[in-house]
Amino acid sequence: MSRYNEATIEDAALDYFRELGYSTAWGPNLAPGESGQERESFQDVILKGRLRGSIGRINAGLDLELIDEAVKKLQRAESQNPIDENYRVYKLITEGVGFRRIAAQCQDRLDAGLLEALDNLLSAFNRCTNAG
Repeated sequence: MSRYNEATIEDAALDYFRELGYSTAWGPNLAPGESGQERESFQDVILKGRLRGSIGRINAGLDLELIDEAVKKLQRAESQNPIDENYRVYKLITEGVGFRRIAAQCQDRLDAGLLEALDNLLSAFNRCTNAG
């Protein structure tokens, strides 16, 4: 019998992330109906508040509308195949979230962002660059 179990591995991972400077939280405190609620139901995998905050911190000055668009793109499944969906999220993390907007001068701009989910294993951050 192995001396490692799920709790041992989880505790080690949480310790590792704390050493890297990430904040961690006990899952039941984030549960629906609790004082620290961060999800409407247990079906909500992404902690949207943390994700939006992380994207905003990494991309100072990014419009809230564009942050919401990036979050929606990450949440919107395009396949029922878990392997394909994991690959899609991987591509968003490594290649960025592309979206279009009309600038104040009515010029098209392409903003590409990099989303990387990590904070509490589900937060994310995004780096945007403008293509001109």
